[in-house]
Amino acid sequence: IDVNTAKTERGNISKKIVFYGETKAKESSIISSQFAGRLKDFALYEGDRVQINQRMAVIVGEQAEALLQGANNIKNPDRKEFIENEVKETYVLSPLSGVIVEKYKNNGDVVSKGDPILKILDLSDLYLWGNLPSIYLTEVKSGQKALIYFEDIPGRIFMSKIDAFKGEINLINKTVKVRINLDRKSVV
Repeated sequence: IDVNTAKTERGNISKKIVFYGETKAKESSIISSQFAGRLKDFALYEGDRVQINQRMAVIVGEQAEALLQGANNIKNPDRKEFIENEVKETYVLSPLSGVIVEKYKNNGDVVSKGDPILKILDLSDLYLWGNLPSIYLTEVKSGQKALIYFEDIPGRIFMSKIDAFKGEINLINKTVKVRINLDRKSVV
């Protein structure tokens, strides 16, 4: 019997484990009205980028709106200007830089206290929540290298590391949630 031998080499063994998940932003905010009124100067749309403290809209309170409408009927320009200066408008400012992903109200809409107006995501800091089959749980550890592929972005590979495990196994689909930080600059 012929026997072939090979020289052994020390090194890491890599294994490809494929699992699926979803991308999420670490920071998001749903902007809601702090009081009843009418939205004014609200010209943003889904997909628009906003900066922190950017004025996105104005809310004119119910009483202020009634005063302004009444001011239109006043003939005395000084009195009209006085009323217009006394009416306070409230600015809706962006609490973070990001992208508008949902818009619930439009310019001119009446809002009640607590009504959601829009949702903003900070896309500069993303992570993935993947569903790792539990049979691989002993092979995957925090800090381990992860290569990330997106079906919607063919040909681009992102390199990252396993950040955390949710800690409980889903008994229905036999998976555990794994969080991976996504550094968008780490394209391989």
